[in-house]
Amino acid sequence: MSLYYIKGSAGTGKSTIRRALRELGYEAYDIDDDHLGSAYNNATGQQAKIPALEERTPEWFADHSFRIIPEAIEAQHQKAKDKTIYLCGTGSNEDELWHLFDHVLFLDIDEATLRQRIASRAGSDNEFGQSPHELDLILKEFKKDKAKKSLPDVVTIDATLPIKDVIKQILAY
Repeated sequence: MSLYYIKGSAGTGKSTIRRALRELGYEAYDIDDDHLGSAYNNATGQQAKIPALEERTPEWFADHSFRIIPEAIEAQHQKAKDKTIYLCGTGSNEDELWHLFDHVLFLDIDEATLRQRIASRAGSDNEFGQSPHELDLILKEFKKDKAKKSLPDVVTIDATLPIKDVIKQILAY
């Protein structure tokens, strides 16, 4: 079977895709929500709790990064020998773990769509990007991340389409 990594910057639809795949009966996880990733203090290497929106200052982001937990991905890789598993997320150390994925699917959207999706998060359970400095971080990562879609063995998914069409693209692989 296969371990799929569905990646893209914040606002590309990873959590929505995970929910849709689960509703269809697939095993799908969100690296943020399913304890497959964590914030880490860059100086100490220790896991850190992500603070509330008002406490996530530019200084906090300078001192912390969100990383995928290697042992958790290795465990999913082993489980995927007998079934198909989808992992949706992103992490600053993802390049070190790509060898564990059978397929990498890149969620591609334009900047205007990204901005609209982030703005629509206000009042939701995911408010990442609501502060100006978080939006700036997202846009920087978004521009840097775009280069990954042209890497060998990365499949680009048009994530601007309606969710049912995005899911069709994903399931085609």
